[in-house]
Amino acid sequence: MDTISKVIAIGSPHGDDQVAWAIADHLHVNNLLPRVTEWLCLDRPGLSLLPHLQSGGAVLVIDAADFGQQIGDVCFLAPHELMLNQRVKMTSGHSWGVQDTFELAAALSIELPVSVVCAVQLEQCCPLADLSLSLKDQIPAIAQAIVERLQH
Repeated sequence: MDTISKVIAIGSPHGDDQVAWAIADHLHVNNLLPRVTEWLCLDRPGLSLLPHLQSGGAVLVIDAADFGQQIGDVCFLAPHELMLNQRVKMTSGHSWGVQDTFELAAALSIELPVSVVCAVQLEQCCPLADLSLSLKDQIPAIAQAIVERLQH
């Protein structure tokens, strides 16, 4: 796989939808992905995610989702797997999610750099709630799982 040069963490200030931001912060502050040159934490970007995916090299997208697993479980998907829901059925916490953006790019024949989507199983997305403690405690382990996955 190409070396990841950009991390895009997608979330909102609602409960566990903040987890991608917290994971990206942990990765960045601890220099766990030293070759990353661009770190973005986006609040429900919708269609504006597409230009962020187009620029630069390989991208890691981190997002909270409900895919029916244990809280804090991580699922790594290539964009084509996400679009086809080949491995898991995921529900985004956003009205226009990561999956929709990759589907739009494909429909418009827009070539994107290599991407990896990291979905993290959330517990709750209550309006303006804090990140759940059960998920907050798992952030270092989730970050390490991301580092290990990207080394393969």
